[in-house]
Amino acid sequence: MRQTTPFDEMDRLFESMRRSMLGGGWMADETNLRLEATDGMYLVHADLPGFETDELDIRFDDGVLTIDAVHEVEDDDGSRSRHVHESVRVGADVDVEEIDADYRNGVLEVRLPVDADHDGGHRIDVN
Repeated sequence: MRQTTPFDEMDRLFESMRRSMLGGGWMADETNLRLEATDGMYLVHADLPGFETDELDIRFDDGVLTIDAVHEVEDDDGSRSRHVHESVRVGADVDVEEIDADYRNGVLEVRLPVDADHDGGHRIDVN
């Protein structure tokens, strides 16, 4: 696994500021999304604590991985919801039939194998 650098931390802080300014202040969601290239595969890690597997909608289309998540809670004090929408462009063609995803302990991991014959979009089921 790649060790983080001061530039990674700086990128994370700038992304946090961007979300804060454009996302509505305290309602902006703080998702830590990381893309990592390995031999023949891209790995995407997203910190998404508090969601259930069935609340995650993950899609890959035209070189872009999109993560949408909605968690709604209703109790005696009213209702509240948490929404996350993240997208990341992957720099290579991906074998959509071999994309795999796991969600454990609030961390989503999506594995995107590289394939030179990629030709379309695909919905990804989360295990």
